[in-house]
Amino acid sequence: MERPALITIALLATLLVVGACDDLTGSSQAPERAEPEPPPSWDYSDLDDDEIRDFTDLRPGDLRRITTGEAQLFPACRELFEEDGEFLDWPFEPGAHRRALYGCDPEAYLEFGESRAVAYSRAVEGEDRTTNLQVVVYGPDGSVAWHHVMDRTAESRNFTANYRGSFLTALQDRLLCGGTLFQGNTLFFCARQDSGEVVHEGRLDFWAGVRPFAFANGLVSADIRGITLRYPFTGAEMRHRSLPGRGGRAAFYATDEEQIFFAPAEDEPLLTAWDLDTMSKSWEALLPSRPRITFQVTSTDHRLLLLKVGPTILGIDTDDGALRMAFHVGEAFPPVGFSEDTLYLLLRRDDDPALIYALNPDDGEVRWVAMAPSGTLDLTYDDELLVRSVRAVRPVTPAPDDPDDG
Repeated sequence: MERPALITIALLATLLVVGACDDLTGSSQAPERAEPEPPPSWDYSDLDDDEIRDFTDLRPGDLRRITTGEAQLFPACRELFEEDGEFLDWPFEPGAHRRALYGCDPEAYLEFGESRAVAYSRAVEGEDRTTNLQVVVYGPDGSVAWHHVMDRTAESRNFTANYRGSFLTALQDRLLCGGTLFQGNTLFFCARQDSGEVVHEGRLDFWAGVRPFAFANGLVSADIRGITLRYPFTGAEMRHRSLPGRGGRAAFYATDEEQIFFAPAEDEPLLTAWDLDTMSKSWEALLPSRPRITFQVTSTDHRLLLLKVGPTILGIDTDDGALRMAFHVGEAFPPVGFSEDTLYLLLRRDDDPALIYALNPDDGEVRWVAMAPSGTLDLTYDDELLVRSVRAVRPVTPAPDDPDDG
């Protein structure tokens, strides 16, 4: 047989094999990829009254008795952590630091690994209102590992008006970073956790929507355009993700350090959640009105975001945006605390004593409500329920389940 004939037979055999494969698979082409599911979208723009609990309408029979511990007065933080210009080793017995920190109210506090750090203000000679940021780091045995002062005198001209809070964050097991937010910029430093060697200190030239925090290999925050990931050794931007609508001082920002939550300063009040791993939208929810920028609370443990629209607080599931609770509180901006199984809320009222609400964090159901001690301004939960009046701190414990009969 001649060679061309052999080639022809071989080609026919190949075609028969390919055809047989096509018959078995149904097609020789790769299957089409399924379109990704769109993120959940919710419409809360028109909530019914029966969906909103009214916390301002209290009946005397609803009240629970509570017991309060002895009030403790605490000095400024510097007086707790320094003596005669020297830094003290960790000055508290196990567990006793919680009340002291709540009382002296440091600018930032962080526990990381077996170490801890506290940041508080340090007076500047010749300045009446400007302070520097003193950071003290304690090792596992409670001894002072290192300390650092961050200079904030460049902001002295309008320090009080422009100050927006401070932060501490641990970047893996390598760096401890901290700083202060101002209206026009953010001051920050990063130092090695083991030695305190400062690897960078400088200014981030943007208005920060949330306090910077460690994520992956950088520091995450939000500027007026979107989410920004910064390199800790220089402050240079590594990645940016635009957010929809106009940001800035009138926009709403919040975070649970896994997602950024955002609602624009104008247009419709659409709240969106953005996953930091993928920089993609997780869900969106149309709100009844623009959220109040002065109230945002998140709980990673309970997967809950609390925000305020008008006189109403909404509790939204951070995983999918589902509405878990809604309650009317009037013009108040209640302090909030979380235990393992309870959401605590302090509702201050104009002419009446403040109220402490204990709620189910899953659905907002009221477990009990009680009159707060006289003069209570704030509330938190840190292994125990604490209330504060200026720097006086006292523990609060609900009495057995025996409602006050009025």
